[in-house]
Amino acid sequence: MKKTIAAAGLAALLGFGAGYFVRDCQICTQPAVQTETKTETIEQKVQQYGVTRIVDGDTFVIADGRKVRILYINAPELHNKKTGQKDFYADEAKSKLEELIYDKNITMEKDISETDRYGRLLRSVYYQDKDIGKYLVENGYAEAKFYKPDLKKENEYREAEQKAKDSKKGIWQKK
Repeated sequence: MKKTIAAAGLAALLGFGAGYFVRDCQICTQPAVQTETKTETIEQKVQQYGVTRIVDGDTFVIADGRKVRILYINAPELHNKKTGQKDFYADEAKSKLEELIYDKNITMEKDISETDRYGRLLRSVYYQDKDIGKYLVENGYAEAKFYKPDLKKENEYREAEQKAKDSKKGIWQKK
C-alpha cells in the first residue's frame, strides 16, 4: 500500500498526472481513459478580411480571391435563372452591400458549414460590430433564409424580417 502511494506521488511529481496511472507499483504509460475532444477557439471561427468586389446583395469577394456568401440571408438576384430577369430590388441590395463593406476590412464568423455547394465560404459578416446580414434583412434588402445545419441566428433574423415586412421596407413593398 505504501509503495502504491509513493509511486503515485512520484508519478505526480514527474508530471505523469491525469494521462497515466499507477498499477502494482509500476507507472503505466497507457492513458487511464481515452477521450477524444474537439476544441475550436474563437480565433479559428472569426476571421478578418478586406472586401475587393461585390457580386450581388448577399455575395462578395475577399482579398485572397475567395467568394463569400452571407449566412442566413437571400438577397434579390441580379440574374434570376428561373425568370431570366432581374429580381425586384436587386440593384438596391447590391448597392447597399457595396456601401456597407466594399473596400473595408470586415470580420467573418463561421457557423457550422465551411462552404456551400458552389464553393463559397458561408459566414456571418460584421463591419464595426454591425451584423451586416441582419441589417440587410431588417431594412428589406434581403429575406431571412436558413439551411441546416447553420441555424444559430434563426430566431434573431426571423424577428428582423418580420419588422421589415410590417414596415413594408425594400423587397416587402410589393408583397
